[in-house]
Order: sequence, then C-alpha cells, then structure tokens
Amino acid sequence: MKIALIPNLTKKDSFPVATAIYEKLCALGAECYFEDTYQSTFCCCGDSFYLPHSEIYKACDAVIAIGGDGSILHAAKHAALNQKPILGVSTGFLAFMADLEKTEVDLITSLVAGEYTLDKRMVLKASLFCENKLVHTYYCVNDAVFARGQELNLTNLVVECDGNLVNEYRADGLVFATPTGSTAYSLSAGGALADPSAECVLVTPIASHSLTSRPLIFRADSVLKVFPSPNVIYNAYFSCDGEGSVLFGKGSHAVIEKADITVDFIKIKQDTFWDTLYKKFFKN
Repeated sequence: MKIALIPNLTKKDSFPVATAIYEKLCALGAECYFEDTYQSTFCCCGDSFYLPHSEIYKACDAVIAIGGDGSILHAAKHAALNQKPILGVSTGFLAFMADLEKTEVDLITSLVAGEYTLDKRMVLKASLFCENKLVHTYYCVNDAVFARGQELNLTNLVVECDGNLVNEYRADGLVFATPTGSTAYSLSAGGALADPSAECVLVTPIASHSLTSRPLIFRADSVLKVFPSPNVIYNAYFSCDGEGSVLFGKGSHAVIEKADITVDFIKIKQDTFWDTLYKKFFKN
C-alpha cells in the first residue's frame, strides 16, 4: 500500500506524530511518500519516497493528513480531485475532519489491513464568471465565501436558485457551505449544523443588516447564482475554503452547485459526527 503523508509542521506535535506514523507504516510493509520539500526535514525516514506536490496525490493509494482542520481541508481537496481517500490525524485544536487523535497512531494498523469504511462527503463547485465569460472553477470541501474586503462597507449581493430570486443581502458577506463546512465559518456566522452525510447547501449571511435575513438550506441539486446588486458601489471578494481571495465586483457572477466528485474520509473508529461534536465542543 502506498501512502502519502502530508504533515503541517507548524503544529508542534506534527513532526513526532508523522515520524511515529511513518515507522508504524514501514513496520506494516507500506510505502510512504512525502513531498520533496520535506526531504531534509524527514531525512531520518530513509526508506521513504519524495515527490513534488503535483505528483504525490497521483502516486499514492491513500493520504494521511496530520494537523488541524485547515491542514486536513487543504489535503482533502487534492485527494478528492485525484479520487484518493484521506485519513485525518489531529494535532490541532478542534480538527472536526480528523478520525484519529495524535495519541491513536497504533490504530493505523487498521488502514493497512483494510479495516475501515469511507465517509463520502459532498463537494461544491463554484464557477466564477466575468462579463459572462468563465474565469475559473473552484472546488470547495467546506465553503464558498463572498465577503467585503478592507472597506468597512456592506456588500450588496443577490442570490437566485434555479433562476428564481431568493433575496438581496446587505451584509458583510455570504457563506455557501457544504454539510462538512457547517462546523466552520458558517457556524461562526450563525448557520445551522448539518450531519456531513446529508446532501444540501447551507447559505448563511454574515452580519446581515436586516431583521429578516436568516440562514437557508437548499437541496443538493439546486443551482445557485450570486451576483452584485445593480446598485452596488463597493466590491466584494470571493474565497474558496479560505484559500486566498479574488475580486467579485460589477460584471461578475458565480454559479454554486454540487460537484461531481466527493471527498472520501477514511473512518477507522466508529464515532459518529454527533459523538465528535460533543467531544470537541460540549465536553470541553
């Protein structure tokens, strides 16, 4: 079995955890791959392979991401695009996407033995247009976000569903979240929590200047269109899974819909989403 190890070394425990996982996998006869930028960092792992970022996800059979939710999210997107399953190991604060904690490295045995299930999660496709010409297509594991930039002014965004007007929002922005992303920015903005096994799109206004704007939930097969109000003065910015931002101003529109790929999380433990929610939020 070929496994790509993707650690976030800014997390203090990620290096020893990644090393422990590497040693465990080698003892089980698996081949381990690191990105080539880590070759000097993991020089103690002499039997491992080092590949460029563009190749590592193609070469492996499965991915193990080590870090917090951001680290796992970033790796999960590349795993999904290459149709590879991913296991999250937490060395972060909450890490809702992680199946294993840093103290549970021994459970890696089940991965190599094939004793796991796949938790298939919905992904959003966000197509960005300028003057009706497609500029770029993004894939979002958590969310697509439209938000104000440095100006302290509200955005004016119009949302349509399947060609029908939903609302015009005066707000700091809008979050279009998957059920997986319901525990992320959408939650902070007052959105609902959704079981990740559900398929729907959650739309949550950010600090809406209204007495009636509320979070909305749409069917997974809905086609949502977003564009600035014709009376817009200030630009908004678009971001997918918090990775950078691009201008979203006059002449722009975006189409948000369910993607034709899924992100497949490896589940070794039997904990449900609600077990994890209780442990991460309520118990502590």
